[in-house]
Amino acid sequence: MTAKLTIIFFLVTKILYSQHIYVKPLEPLNNYGNPGAGLFIHSSVTINGLNVFDTSFSSTNVIRSGFGYSLMNSTSFSDAISRIMLYQNRLTYFSTKTQNLIIEIAQTPKWVSTSTDTTTLSGSGWRYYSTVKPNNYQVWDSLMKTISLIVKNWGFQVNFEFWNEPDLLDYWNGSQKEFLELYIHSANAMKSGNPYCNVGGIAVNYWYKGIKVTTPQIAGWWSDSLANVYSVTGKLIDTCYLTNTPLNFITYHNFAFSPELMVNGYQYFRKKLNNYGMQSTKLFVTEYNSTSSYREATVHAPYMINAMNRLDSVGLNGYAIATLQDFSANPNDEFFNDYGIISRNAIIKPAYLAAYMIDKTVTGNQRIKAYCDEPLITIAYKNQGKIKLIVANKMFLPLTAGYEVLYYGGFNINTFDLINAGYTSNAQIENTIKGLIPPIGPPNVVNAFIAANANYDWVSARYNNNMYTQYQIHISGLVGQNEIKYFYVDSTHNNNVFRYDSLRTAGYSNNQAVNYLINNPVYFNLSNRIISDSVFTVNIRPNTVYYFEIPNNIIGIKKTDHGGIPGKYSLSQNYPNPFNPTTKIKFSIPQNTRRKTQDGNLPLGSLSAQVEGVGGMMVSLKIFDILGKEVAVLVNEQLQPGSYEVTFDGSSLPSGIYFYQLRTGEYIEVKKMLLVK
Repeated sequence: MTAKLTIIFFLVTKILYSQHIYVKPLEPLNNYGNPGAGLFIHSSVTINGLNVFDTSFSSTNVIRSGFGYSLMNSTSFSDAISRIMLYQNRLTYFSTKTQNLIIEIAQTPKWVSTSTDTTTLSGSGWRYYSTVKPNNYQVWDSLMKTISLIVKNWGFQVNFEFWNEPDLLDYWNGSQKEFLELYIHSANAMKSGNPYCNVGGIAVNYWYKGIKVTTPQIAGWWSDSLANVYSVTGKLIDTCYLTNTPLNFITYHNFAFSPELMVNGYQYFRKKLNNYGMQSTKLFVTEYNSTSSYREATVHAPYMINAMNRLDSVGLNGYAIATLQDFSANPNDEFFNDYGIISRNAIIKPAYLAAYMIDKTVTGNQRIKAYCDEPLITIAYKNQGKIKLIVANKMFLPLTAGYEVLYYGGFNINTFDLINAGYTSNAQIENTIKGLIPPIGPPNVVNAFIAANANYDWVSARYNNNMYTQYQIHISGLVGQNEIKYFYVDSTHNNNVFRYDSLRTAGYSNNQAVNYLINNPVYFNLSNRIISDSVFTVNIRPNTVYYFEIPNNIIGIKKTDHGGIPGKYSLSQNYPNPFNPTTKIKFSIPQNTRRKTQDGNLPLGSLSAQVEGVGGMMVSLKIFDILGKEVAVLVNEQLQPGSYEVTFDGSSLPSGIYFYQLRTGEYIEVKKMLLVK
């Protein structure tokens, strides 16, 4: 690509810290349920020549679409059906791109509505009527049944979703009772047309919201008892159970920087469904991204990694990222309050690239253990040829990072907890997070503030885009010289928002900058790097996302103690010896009382000491030739106490005497072996 504009930045690269990331290719973990990107297609599939599927999301686990405004604008029953028929090709195409096609039903046409208000309210990207229940349920039910039959004849499985954000009065003006009545009629009518279709909903804007109910302004975790009072979706579950109405799936939306709010809803709904024996009901987030009140920022890419990984981890059946959302158009700013992952004019944002990294990493691959000795997001999968690793250094403003741990992070503190503990002002809460005053209250609140302060301090020390942390990435069992490939997004690299802002600063108009970016796109092109050991170093700034592809030529290391802890160090003689070309080496590591218990993979609580211990003792097992030259590194990582067996392959070495050395912080032992070819 030939650039038309060159912008040079002089960055002071200052390495503040050195940390470690550990990847264990031979320690598989259970795969998450439905990984991969999902898309909410709000407008056209193709804009300015960009098809939203062109970057080849291989596992689009949810696509949420619908009939646009066809139902709302129809003038009669027959006109409504004629308009629906126009969507056959579009929806058939979508059905080939996803495991879960969700079709939104969210309008009551004027000709069947009880509303006398004919005003059309509209904005950029949306419009609607004053929506209430139908004036004739016999007609409405017949319309739903007919739509179900039509889509059945198109030959693909479909999920009909009722409604769209009825908790917002703009989208539903009837009562909560009337809405639940509408769902019962609609779901049963759809099933009568096609018993094999799925029905569900109700796509509230936030999972805990009700209809025409003033919801408490609660910061933090919602308890089950509180959600039972306010959540209209919870009441829908109750209603369907009591009336034997089909409810094949639950949907909700979320627009906030913390994915823990979505997890809170998932856990509440799943528990409620299980209590009713409705375990087969699926749970989807059918539209989410960061809050729309923010312009695209550097935190959006690692936010997307964090959100997708977290939603996968809890067992959500799927989710759809808000793809093209341009409700707050600004002719002078392409990215003004635009919370999709593609801009109005089809400029791919950093968050889109992050979603693409997740898709490339997880789809069709096996999840393996990866962790860091500080709260960094690390995601690793492998197949026969490659290890794929994502490292995301998500970093909010320090105070926001403290609040995130306080409210979630396994502590699940909320407004009521803080009030009951004696906190009377936001200033008191903020000063406690900052460590300026000691925490008060019961142990759970005190412990939450201790962890929040630790996260606040950790981020405060690092939150500067010109300051790097140096990470040593340890790939357990990787031997020899290897070519790794990588791609990264940060505040300036592969970042179309930065490129746009730079063009505007250089004097380009909005349209000129947009046209330049369309004609000079950011491609997902991987850079190459040669490494000669199982450890390589990368310098990462705050809010950077790295994607690595590493050859999967891993020698075998496995744990053999089956739970027993050795009482002392030992290094056994290799067997067979002499060997050609492979041999096995066994060694044992006793209990290390100083080992750490932090897991950077956990979303928020890594500083809370509430996590499984994945640290251990730093262990190296290396091979040297007769001259003392290091020729192979078999182990160079933290290991838990236990007995291990490593397979060494000497295919690339000449015959001769070699030495293998086991080293820890407390112990060194060397033995001799003979390679005979």
